[in-house]
Amino acid sequence: MTAQEKALEAPFLKEAVEGVLYVDQLKEYAHGQVVILSASLEDKITFKVWTTTGNNWSETKSAESAPSVMVFDIPADIFTKNMQPGAGANLQYSVKRGKQDLGESPATKIRLEK
Repeated sequence: MTAQEKALEAPFLKEAVEGVLYVDQLKEYAHGQVVILSASLEDKITFKVWTTTGNNWSETKSAESAPSVMVFDIPADIFTKNMQPGAGANLQYSVKRGKQDLGESPATKIRLEK
């Protein structure tokens, strides 16, 4: 497998518009999505979110198909808690196959707005 084939695509947030998440429009969850073309069944995907206001969240799921498109339900309060002007969030995921770490995606930066 070449380095290009192994490279992970950046995750995205379904509710974000041009890199901005309008937190007042969130209901219960925001939805982080990853597309992993080189996924194998049972790969472990860990999706992470951290904000500039000190909130952190992560969840690990197993790939159920190959290639795989996975959606992670991120609680809205991760983005709304301690909200302040200029706040932002980073989204990133990592892939593990058995005991082997296959790497981390590039981080996606999202601006948070009311």
